[in-house]
Amino acid sequence: MLYKTSDRLAEKLLTLPESGMGYQIIKTKSFTGSKQYIFFNGIVGSDFGYPGSFSNYELKAIDFDIDISNLVIDKTRGAIDSSFETTNGSEIQKFVRLSAFENDFRVDTESGRLLPGSFTTDLEDFLTMTIPFNNFDPIAYYSLPNPLPIKWLFYFKSIAGDTFQRGTVQPAFGQNGGGREYYFKNGTSEKSLISVNPFGYS
Repeated sequence: MLYKTSDRLAEKLLTLPESGMGYQIIKTKSFTGSKQYIFFNGIVGSDFGYPGSFSNYELKAIDFDIDISNLVIDKTRGAIDSSFETTNGSEIQKFVRLSAFENDFRVDTESGRLLPGSFTTDLEDFLTMTIPFNNFDPIAYYSLPNPLPIKWLFYFKSIAGDTFQRGTVQPAFGQNGGGREYYFKNGTSEKSLISVNPFGYS
């Protein structure tokens, strides 16, 4: 069962980096112990688990809240272990962010940029994944713990001066991974967002 977060908690999560594309794994620490949560775009799984635990997906519209004074982000291994690269603006490289949400909260559509601490893949890898005879499942290919299918694609272009780290998606959540991922610690430049399109995966 998933719960709607409070506005206060959602604002705090927006200041913290992602653990992987589209999700955050958060640990709280206190004198009484620690607890782990998984968040998707402003909704939270009250108990952390693998995709199977969300098979009977239901969103409870309550203002779920936790102590935000001592949150620790848990990042997956991959791109964040790589060195930083800087784009010079002449690359034909384009990036794609897969999301279950049209209003992906890591994408600022007004300024046309990806917010700091966010993940994408690249267009070439995404197109390889969608070739019919490959029959890749994006949730498995990018090791996503999503309780919902991918329905939206956010396309970004490289702009001179943007920095990123690239890597391979590692196995996680019972998924094999293997896709390419890019971590933008500082986000992308304004007007780097090219388009937002629906994705026919279900």
